Amino acid sequence: MSVNEQHTPSSAVEEEIVVESGYSLVEHLANASPKEVLAKLVRIPIYTWNYNWDDPGIRHMGPMSQDFYAAFGLGVDDQSICYIDSIGVCLASIQALNEMVQETAARMERQQKQLDAQAAAIAELEHLLWQTEQVQ
Repeated sequence: MSVNEQHTPSSAVEEEIVVESGYSLVEHLANASPKEVLAKLVRIPIYTWNYNWDDPGIRHMGPMSQDFYAAFGLGVDDQSICYIDSIGVCLASIQALNEMVQETAARMERQQKQLDAQAAAIAELEHLLWQTEQVQ
């Protein structure tokens, strides 16, 4: 399916949805800041809902396009969310979370080394105290 084809949002599509984004197809490439993207994403409400033309039992989940557009300014307008934009926001957020996990793991490793050193120092002090008590 081409990016320009229009489909009813709830229609069943049997073919793959392919969104092209190769270097030869885009211009004005700029790096996104994963941490800034994540900070914006966590402020966007996520709802469950149904389209007003569908059976109420057919539920979907996601942000409203107006909130997404207000947060990121991506896409053509505030009436829809482009697949590539939602994928990009999710991938950038995953990168930010991964960086946070790595930073936390490194901090925990440093703290564990400090705790181990403190435990060794306490054990040495306890041993010295025991020796002092034995002399008296």
